[in-house]
Amino acid sequence: ELQRGANGKVISDRGETGWSWAAIQGALLSVQEMGVFVTYCGGDSDLEAAVERLGRRKRSETMDILPPRPPAIVSPQAAFLAALPGIGTERVSAILQWAGGNLAHALWGLTDTEVDGPVPIGARRRIRRFMGLKANEELTVMVKGENHE
Repeated sequence: ELQRGANGKVISDRGETGWSWAAIQGALLSVQEMGVFVTYCGGDSDLEAAVERLGRRKRSETMDILPPRPPAIVSPQAAFLAALPGIGTERVSAILQWAGGNLAHALWGLTDTEVDGPVPIGARRRIRRFMGLKANEELTVMVKGENHE
C-alpha cells in the first residue's frame, strides 16, 4: 500500500521510498488516460480475493473503450514545432497563430531573442542551443531576387 507522507514522499510498508507522491499520482493518471485500467488490492490479506475478482471478469475478444479525451489531429508543421525543446503540443496552436500559419516565420520567432516572440525568452534560448545557433547567427526569411545587405 502506498501512502502520502507529510513531506510529500511516498511511504510503503517498507518505509519512505523517496518517490514523490505527486509524480506517482501523475504517472497513474497518465497510464489510465492511455486506457490501462488500474486496480488496487486491500493489502496482503486481500491479494487472493483480488486475483479471483480479476479472474472472474467477463472477457470477450472486443471491448469498446472510449478515449478519456477526444484526439486532435495536428498538422505536420505543428508536429515539427512540438518536437522543439519547451514547446510541446500545448503551445503549438498559439505559435502558429502568431506566425500566421507560416512555419518559417514561427521558427524565426522561436529563435529571435530580441523581439517579443511567441514563447518566453528562456525557451527561445534553449531552442537556439538545440539548433546550434551561435550568438551572432540568426534565422531569417528572405525573398528571392531582392537585394540583401
